Amino acid sequence: MTLFTRGRPPRMQTGGRGRTAHLTWRIPGVSFPPMTNGRGDKTGTLDPRVRELLQRFNKAVGPLRAAYAVGGALAMHAHGVRRETTDVDAFIAEKDRARVLQALRGEGFSIATIAAPFHYAAYIPAHADLDYRVDVLFPAGEPEASGIQTAVDGRVEDIPVRVFTVEMLVLAKFYSDQVKDRLDIALMYFAGLFEPGTIRCLLSNWDCERVPEWDSLIEEVGRPRKSRPRPAGPLKK
Repeated sequence: MTLFTRGRPPRMQTGGRGRTAHLTWRIPGVSFPPMTNGRGDKTGTLDPRVRELLQRFNKAVGPLRAAYAVGGALAMHAHGVRRETTDVDAFIAEKDRARVLQALRGEGFSIATIAAPFHYAAYIPAHADLDYRVDVLFPAGEPEASGIQTAVDGRVEDIPVRVFTVEMLVLAKFYSDQVKDRLDIALMYFAGLFEPGTIRCLLSNWDCERVPEWDSLIEEVGRPRKSRPRPAGPLKK
């Protein structure tokens, strides 16, 4: 199965950093709203419930000085590419598990066990919707473990947060094997956020058997398509 439909090519433009993150790929059951163009041009604001989740998570975890990093769509947001999301993906060092879960409960979160001891869901009962939650993840391997160690300071709207570097974020999404995560890789690629060769080098050190799979993905994402250049600037729906 290919990742992208063939009928209508993605819209692309040059200018600024080069590629744009405004794509029109469609896959049954997967929908992506408009993005920024990689230069920080806003297309919307964070869902208020997600915003509250992130603020409360920060308030709970910040004083602990725990080793953590936010990944997923909010890390993409911090790096300049936005898409809608209903959750916060928080990756935390295993040594801090007990302290973090206790602090989250103290901040009003309810905790549900998804797959102990690696995955828990922290949610705010008043939201009355478990899709809005913090996925609290304690990774046992790569690339998430390195993602925590190499986390950088970022900002989601006006909220400061530690996030995966772009490289660790791309690798984490590559390893997930989910279609939506492969699409996120494409969005970051067209936004000019990473160089495929850098990811290839990291992957060669960790899992050389999957390098051909990475090469195939990038070949498909970067395949030349006919499209008219569009002027740089905010993109309209």
